Parts: sequence; structure tokens; C-alpha cells
Amino acid sequence: MGGLILEIGQTVSAKTSSGVPVVLRTQHEAYLLGALALAAPRELDREKLASELWPQSPKSLAQQNFRQRLSQLRNQLGERLESDRTAVSLNRSDFQLIIDQSRSQAPDSALRRCQQLVEVCLMPEDANRQYLSFGWLRNRAEEALESARLNVHLPSSIFDQVAHRIGDVRQPLEFRVFQAVFACSGTTCQSRRSPLLKLIGDLSNSQSADPFLKACLGYLCQQAATIAHSMGQWQRSICFEREAIRHASDSSQPWRADWSRFRLIRKQIDVALTDQNYRALNQLRLDSRLSSELESYIDMNLVHAHALRGDFGLATQAALRCRQRSQIKESPELEVWLHLNEALLSSLAGHPRQAIEPLIEASQKPVAYATACWQWSVAAQVFAALGDAKRTAEFFALAERGRIAADLHLTPTNHTLFHSMISDLAQRAHAGDWLAATSSAEQIPLLAAHDYYGQSLKSARAG
Repeated sequence: MGGLILEIGQTVSAKTSSGVPVVLRTQHEAYLLGALALAAPRELDREKLASELWPQSPKSLAQQNFRQRLSQLRNQLGERLESDRTAVSLNRSDFQLIIDQSRSQAPDSALRRCQQLVEVCLMPEDANRQYLSFGWLRNRAEEALESARLNVHLPSSIFDQVAHRIGDVRQPLEFRVFQAVFACSGTTCQSRRSPLLKLIGDLSNSQSADPFLKACLGYLCQQAATIAHSMGQWQRSICFEREAIRHASDSSQPWRADWSRFRLIRKQIDVALTDQNYRALNQLRLDSRLSSELESYIDMNLVHAHALRGDFGLATQAALRCRQRSQIKESPELEVWLHLNEALLSSLAGHPRQAIEPLIEASQKPVAYATACWQWSVAAQVFAALGDAKRTAEFFALAERGRIAADLHLTPTNHTLFHSMISDLAQRAHAGDWLAATSSAEQIPLLAAHDYYGQSLKSARAG
């Protein structure tokens, strides 16, 4: 068996020097192999790996899953994989590691996740002592309010301890709030979302005369609104956003209330694009106090809202304003969203062929997984408008699989948009062809779906 070539970026892939691919059946296997490659030749703790890869599972089940994945890797890697009862490592002398930085900038890229696994496994046992320090926690809270997110990852064991202290009403309010800010500012896996919502909900009714503490409470409510929204709890998300406005308005940073007002309107539009919500978004855009960055986000959402209402001229004007904004030009993620909104605008305006190019532009940038699912949804809508049943079925199936895999939810407004058009085409299409295309999409690994998406779009453009 020849040497091994490992590439880690948006995804993890591996092959032998002779070109034989290493089959990574699950995302867990991919992350495990990637973490071992990044850490090599150092050993990683088996128990920590298991608890981080399967944080929602009981310890015994997590370890069982880990043994199964490790066995699958050992069957393919042979003696390159070294392990005993407590640790596992990869023989560094027998593989080449390629870090694809161009495909690893998305927040949920495989490289980021593998790096987090390595950090957790190599973290000293007493590392959680710093989380008990009031001064340290306040500094982290200041960083979170400054940057809107901390680049941290809490191991499951430490998160459990922090969550316990947040819920301890005997602790000073400031201490509980600062720990909550820290807990929800790092990577939030699915198993932590419900406990965080409960803890933040309990804190949201707190009263304080300290402007900084009020700002922290507003930040917590905004984070909770985002978490609830990601869980499909639309009304709960709106309630948290209203609480964020209340706390931000009383804080020393009233500009946070402007952002909360925008997020509240956007979430209300996600539930239903009513005349009232539509007018509220347009009215907010006229507020002269807004920052240039917030205006950019409002214009981005106006492209979408105008297009959904059939106001294509206004949507085009909003898109042109977005094109001129430096914030969007400098942010790959925002630029992708603009491309997708432009594609949706072209499709809804009756020019679906013109939507292909912005979709291709969007496909060439690294994106978060949630954005990738949205890309596939927009592509399905565009191909439905083109009457291409095969590609519509493929991308619709990919988007549905992606959302299920990541526990994502299509908002009611967008659900109505996509499902109405796609269901119409599905009813007109030949049932056998539709099922065949759907089955074909089911065979595409989600880790490879982004590349397939780009290739399919280029093929459609050529056709």
C-alpha cells in the first residue's frame, strides 16, 4: 500500500499515492481522520474524541460509535493508524498533508472542526479553571460584544460545568451573565441549543442599572433569537429579539437596538411577508442614524423582500446599492448571499436563464453549510422556472437532505415560495424521471455536494 495524501479544507478527502481513494463513509470518520492528521504524530485521547464527536450521546454509546468509526478507518489505513486503550494517532512518516486554505474559511468547514477536536484533546486537564475567574469572563464578554462572536470552542465537559454555574441563582448576576455570554459565543452544537435557550430565557428578565450588563443581556437575547430561529422556533425567536431590543435600548450602546429592530423585522418576514412587515423594513431603511454596515444588510434583505412581492424594479435598485457597498465586496459570505438574491430575483422576474451566472459566482466561494443548503434551494427554484425537472429534483433533494442532516429549517415564507413552484413542476414531470433524479441525488455524498453543484451549474450554462 503506497503513501497517503490527505487534503483538509471545506471537506476532508484522502487517497493513496497511487490514486486509490480512502472511502470516508460518514462525516465523523472524516473529522476523526482530519484531526489525527493535524495532530500527528501526537496522540489524541480516545475518550475526548468520542465525547466531542458524539456530544448528544451517552458516554457508552459515544465510545461504541467511536470504536466503529476507528475500525472502519483501520481497515483502510492499516498500520498507519496506531491506537491503544486510551489514545490514537496517525503515523506521520507515511502521509502528505495538504491544507486547502481557499476552501476552509467557512465557519463550519472541516478544517475548523478538525482543529477544534485537536485543541480539545490537547487541552490541559485544569484548563477550565480560568472559566471561574470573574475578570477573565468579563474580558471575554467585552470581546464578544465587540466582535459579535468569540473564536472559542467549549469542550462538552466544560460546557456542562459552565451551564450549571449559569443556572445557579446563588451566584452574582454579573457572573452568570458573563458566563452565559461566553457559553453561547463559541461553537454551539445541537445538543447545547435547548439548554442555552432555557438559561438565557431565565436571565432575560433580569434587571440591572449597569449599562454594560444591559448590553450583555441584549447580546444574550440576540444570540438566543438566532438559536431559536435555527431550530425553527419562529415565535420564540421573535420574542427573544424583542427582549434584545429592550435591553439594548437601555444600555450604553443604543446602536445595538437598531440591529435588533432589523433582526426582529427580518424574522417577522421569515414567518410571513405581510404588508406591515414589508413597510417596517422599508421604513427602517430611511432611518438616517443607521450605520453603513446595517444599511447594507437591510438592502440585502430588501432585494429578497421586493422580489418576493413582485416589485422587481425596487429589488433591482436595492441590488445595485448592495453592489456599491464595500462591506459586501469585502465579505465572501455577504457576496454569496447577494448573488443568490440576484438569482432569485431574475428567476421570479421571469428570466431564469439569467440566474445561472450569479449562481455560478456564488458556487465559487467557500460558504457555511447553512448557506450551501440555501444555494441548493435557490438552484432548485431556478431550474423549476426553467422547466428542468431532473436538476430541480436533484437540488431539491440535496437541499432537503442537507437541512435534515444539519437540523436546519426552511422559514415559512421561503417554504411557501419554493414548494409551490417545485411542486407544480413535480406534478407535471414524469413520475419515474422525477424519482430517478431524486434517487440519483441521494447517492451524492453531502461532503461532495458543493462541487457537484458547481459542475451542474456550469453544465446548465453550457447547455
